Amino acid sequence: MKTLIIILAFFSCLISYGQEFVLTPANTKVSWTGYGELGGFKQEGSIKIKSGTLLIEKDVITSAEIIIDMKTIEHADPSLSDHLSKKDFFWSKKYPTARLESTSIDNEMVSGNLSIRGVTQLIQFPYEKVKMGKNIIIKGKITIDRTLYEIKYNSSSYFQDLGNYAIKNTFDLNFEIKI
Repeated sequence: MKTLIIILAFFSCLISYGQEFVLTPANTKVSWTGYGELGGFKQEGSIKIKSGTLLIEKDVITSAEIIIDMKTIEHADPSLSDHLSKKDFFWSKKYPTARLESTSIDNEMVSGNLSIRGVTQLIQFPYEKVKMGKNIIIKGKITIDRTLYEIKYNSSSYFQDLGNYAIKNTFDLNFEIKI
């Protein structure tokens, strides 16, 4: 009986204080989409989370910290993957990680600080949480203005007469986390 009381006390502490979930490349998936200024042109690829944590209290996500491994940015064309890792874009040799740290989370929206290339900006994005069997899937889309992080390559906001070479300032990160 005494053992049962100790076990129940332990689990009630976990529920009261929340549970920390460790994020790894195995339980996360992140894809990116960049767009051309003209027509429906787009490029897509993937990038991996290096590490991270989610704190969940009573089925509610209360905080998140995610580190993205910028050296893992991939595209089907290796030359584009290489270009994205250079100074024109994410400069992963100098800035090997990007970081997202939540400042507030409610049931539909995350606010937080996103750091890319040593520049930190406040962002907001929606997310959804879906129960699938024994797992919870958290997914969403973050739209990022790359020029706020000093990534100006082929931006028509900074360069004129780019024509078909102009790239939209915003790109999307779609994510899925399985816990």
